[in-house]
Amino acid sequence: MGASTMVHGRRQDLGLGSASLVSLAEAREEAHELRKVARSGGDPKAIRDKARVLTFEDAARAKLKELEPTWKNAGHGKR
Repeated sequence: MGASTMVHGRRQDLGLGSASLVSLAEAREEAHELRKVARSGGDPKAIRDKARVLTFEDAARAKLKELEPTWKNAGHGKR
């Protein structure tokens, strides 16, 4: 599924996800939000991509949190 909108006078097509994973209602809602951003002068692709970015630090913290139950004591996690 996708949405197209005008950004800085140019047409921009944005993918919203697979039709098997994203419902039509969800796709319409996200397309509506992205168009609002474009109308206000923003770049919907940049905003959408920034929201989806997972930093290395965030990934490392999530993995450590996942491993926490396997630690023998609190000092193990600090090392």
